[in-house]
Amino acid sequence: MDEIQMVRGLYGPPTTAPVHEVAAARARLERLCRPSRRRLVSGSRLLPLGLGLAAAVTAVTLTVLSAGTGPDPETGQDSGRRLLLAAAEKADHQPQPNGQYWHVRMQVSDLLLFGTQRDPYWIKTRDRLEYWMSRDPGKLGWDLKQHLGAEPASPADAAAWRRAGSPSPFRDARLSGFHATVAPGPGKATLTRSDPNLEILSGESFPLRKVFALPARSDELELAIRNHLGQRADKNGEDSPDDARVFDFGSTLLTRAPLTPQVRAATYRMLAGLHGVRKAGSVRDQAGRSGTAITIGGGTDKNGNRVPLYRLIIDPSTGQALADETVVEKSDTKVPAKPGTAFTSFTVLESHWTNTAPK
Repeated sequence: MDEIQMVRGLYGPPTTAPVHEVAAARARLERLCRPSRRRLVSGSRLLPLGLGLAAAVTAVTLTVLSAGTGPDPETGQDSGRRLLLAAAEKADHQPQPNGQYWHVRMQVSDLLLFGTQRDPYWIKTRDRLEYWMSRDPGKLGWDLKQHLGAEPASPADAAAWRRAGSPSPFRDARLSGFHATVAPGPGKATLTRSDPNLEILSGESFPLRKVFALPARSDELELAIRNHLGQRADKNGEDSPDDARVFDFGSTLLTRAPLTPQVRAATYRMLAGLHGVRKAGSVRDQAGRSGTAITIGGGTDKNGNRVPLYRLIIDPSTGQALADETVVEKSDTKVPAKPGTAFTSFTVLESHWTNTAPK
């Protein structure tokens, strides 16, 4: 039972505990618990929680009773948590899915840096990604991929591309650290058999059997994710995962993974408990649909390197995750794109269980 369920059980239905009071209570509880509640990862070992149930109940009791004294001073964070908790409630009431295959159709967009050191330009690429994952984690699925096209990201980028001789296809991406060619027009769709894994992080697959084994409690889910990210960080010599990385992982689950309604709700509640989540207002996804953005991250690290700003776009009327993105936080000479421009975007156009395999 997580904190929200405790509040519901102790204080009755939402008519006696309005959602804004519950959200404010949970926000205060998260800050009180933060030093001991955060999962510390060292290899595959996890330090146990240091906060007992009695202390948690006491904290919830005090905050709920005092919730009417005024709004949470962290308005952006409190608003973001309320939206995520409301999405969790909607997910909780979804019916159990039926079907043999988890089918997702997405549009993937990227900003890539081309050109020369003296005259660089950005191009925006669009690709179609569609997959069918079998309910049986031991069976192969299908992947359908199609390049939809590419173009200069802005009029200024188009001018720089013309100064470079208008190369078609776009080529020579040395500024991005790799060499590639990108066609401006669409390519053919290719359908291939695929392993029963989900690409949850760049260059890494997350086995489908692990997706089906994810817990339906937000605290246990966060523990499992931090453990997985911690093992990956140790393997690659990286820092232990922070809340922004956990948010990125959870957002990917919401947009791409075959989650049960209970695990989907737990994922939203987990995101609501992360430090630094913010409601960032209304935006449009790459498909032109209106949604509300929740962000985390940004700024610079201790070495002065820019930290990614992660964004999850939610339809507040349904609680459906529309897209997960990495976006531009601040424009400068290295990144002239406008703030809010997506470097990488995974936009969900369709996701459901089906009994129909691709032809």
